[in-house]
Amino acid sequence: MVEVIHPNIFMYTPSLQKLSIDSNQFHFLPEKSLDVLVNLVYIMLAKNPWHCDCNILYLALWVSENQNKVWDIQPSCRGPGNLGGLYLKDMTFNNLCDGQWASMLNLSPRIPVKNLQSAIPIASNDSTNAKTQ
Repeated sequence: MVEVIHPNIFMYTPSLQKLSIDSNQFHFLPEKSLDVLVNLVYIMLAKNPWHCDCNILYLALWVSENQNKVWDIQPSCRGPGNLGGLYLKDMTFNNLCDGQWASMLNLSPRIPVKNLQSAIPIASNDSTNAKTQ
């Protein structure tokens, strides 16, 4: 059984029409991995232990937008917690990336963060300079 696929695995197969990756051990699919499959007619995703945290947001949104291509049983979350049994197509950012089930290990900052030392100007002490003159 397959657990992981390379993000560019379908790069050279854009004409692929049928994809069966059901009954494996996938927890998520790499972001944008399915986007190159512009001719995809159907995909089988069920019977994988989909782990519904922020890592699966890409697939959840893809399934929601491409429900007509999901050929077999709707893929559902294996977990964690109360997300187990819920359909991927119904998952949102708030379900997956916010709150107690968010996997924070691989998240990038959502807003740009500047180095505080370069962002805060250091004020010179003008009163010291005035006394020495």
